[in-house]
Amino acid sequence: MEESVDSAFAKAVEVNTDTLPGDATSFPLGRLVNITFNEELTVAFLQVEGLVAGQLYHVTGSVNVANFFKFFDSDFTADSSEMVIKRPVDVDFRERLLFKVEAGPSQ
Repeated sequence: MEESVDSAFAKAVEVNTDTLPGDATSFPLGRLVNITFNEELTVAFLQVEGLVAGQLYHVTGSVNVANFFKFFDSDFTADSSEMVIKRPVDVDFRERLLFKVEAGPSQ
């Protein structure tokens, strides 16, 4: 009898049941869900979910997906699980710029 793909996958994946999604040390990354810009296209508003209140985060960006750079002075401490982060942006890079929120300080 042939084993199903789901069954084989379940046997191959090890799940740490001691780690819960709300654990700040195991799941410190927020999830970027929306980006809007001001009329002048000079400020991006990053809507982030899944933050851990009290955790320090910073904003990174990339124009090529391979290399992310840290935005200067982008550190913030989450005061709730959902926030809108304001970041100035260069209009020339706006169309290609990807954002990411990472745990920890930017420096």
